Amino acid sequence: LSYTQSGKVVGVTAVLAVTAPVTPSAVYDSGSCNNEAATYPPAASPHPGSRRGMAHCQDSAKNLYIFGGHSSGILYNDLWKWDGSSWTKLSGTRSTSGSVLNVYGGGGAPGYRNMSDCVVDSQGNLYLFGGEGYDLGTTVTALDDFWKWDGSTWTMLWGTSTNIASVPGAQAEVSYAATVTPGARYTHSLWIDTNHRIHLIGGAAYIAAGHTLGTMGDMFYWTGSGWVYE
Repeated sequence: LSYTQSGKVVGVTAVLAVTAPVTPSAVYDSGSCNNEAATYPPAASPHPGSRRGMAHCQDSAKNLYIFGGHSSGILYNDLWKWDGSSWTKLSGTRSTSGSVLNVYGGGGAPGYRNMSDCVVDSQGNLYLFGGEGYDLGTTVTALDDFWKWDGSTWTMLWGTSTNIASVPGAQAEVSYAATVTPGARYTHSLWIDTNHRIHLIGGAAYIAAGHTLGTMGDMFYWTGSGWVYE
């Protein structure tokens, strides 16, 4: 590049450095991809094993939590924490194939399930809603229970205490009353807003008594004692 200034030609040389594009790469952390079973303490290296449909969320320190899921016909209700280098099992176990064992609302922890969702608040409490799992009978169905994990204990905050296969979810097409609640559902989403309020949206839910499933577009927030339709 050159230009004239006060009768003089000033030369400027510009050099553009061209570098090869950076190719992203995956870094192995842990586990296997070959239908690996969960390994619980006191094993030397406990880990969740291979599974799908688990809930996952992270806290403010970027620790990852996973809950439940299923693998090869087995449902889980275990809660794990990944701190960036190792897994820690916090609660729960897995069912045996064909098991209908359930701790829903009575055993002090969420029952076996998959396709639920969770969030962690600023105090480190983890919240879990619904999913698909065993009800109080022998049916694998959508669930409507809402739980809190405080770091050592599960507390059921909300949900029915009967066979919830017949509990309908709210319909987006109808006029909602103040008493409308989310109803049993799975594949929904939870999140926490800047005011520290938990919200729930969508999922597959029962829109009528029985087993009529619909895809939902409804949204609710948790007041601390109940759900309010938004």
